[in-house]
Amino acid sequence: DRDEFARTVLHHEMLHAIQNCDGAGDDSCENSICREIHAYYNANTLGFGREDEKRIATLEGVLLPSAKHCRNCDEKKMTDIFDNKYDSCKSKWITK
Repeated sequence: DRDEFARTVLHHEMLHAIQNCDGAGDDSCENSICREIHAYYNANTLGFGREDEKRIATLEGVLLPSAKHCRNCDEKKMTDIFDNKYDSCKSKWITK
């Protein structure tokens, strides 16, 4: 429903605000993907049960917003970065 969607978007964007306050790094492709992993995993997949479902949904959610910072990367390269960063970035910033 629209209220749930609005809460999810607000949660996602608030996580980006926390990242910015914490000095989230430069706008490199790797940092962009890491920030999106964190925000998407912790906001957009809250209702997902299994970790594999969260990972797939997070990858799908990360590629488009990170593309502007990954101009020199194709989707395979971005997916490789995602795979390398996923575990460390999903909990990088404290969100309690």
